[in-house]
Amino acid sequence: MSTALKSATHYYYDDGALKYAGRVGTGFDEAELDRLGGLLAGLAQQESPFEGRQPPRETHFVDPVLVATVGYGEWTQTRTLRGRIIPAVFLELTYHLEHHLYPQVPSHNLPELARRLDPYLSAAGVRPVAVP
Repeated sequence: MSTALKSATHYYYDDGALKYAGRVGTGFDEAELDRLGGLLAGLAQQESPFEGRQPPRETHFVDPVLVATVGYGEWTQTRTLRGRIIPAVFLELTYHLEHHLYPQVPSHNLPELARRLDPYLSAAGVRPVAVP
């Protein structure tokens, strides 16, 4: 039985700060939990990225390279989001940075954009993280 991923954290930006907004169950079966646990194992971070309220102590932090679609439930009075991850809609965004730097570039051109940006990002100390 996998214990690598039981829930994911919600977050939002408030005046430029990343704020914790609760946890959501994944709804994934054991095989998917094992697969995602393997992807996330090499992306561990020691420090919480959140300012202010923090998630529970047992929370493990990783570089945010995976994105999940979340079914929106409600915002509580304490700014906690209730919802659930829609199973099997967990996307690996290979060109996530490139997409946000140049959102007008069509997705089929992102590999070429990444190739052209590599020398500039490397010179600035940006280290890409490959997700298998």
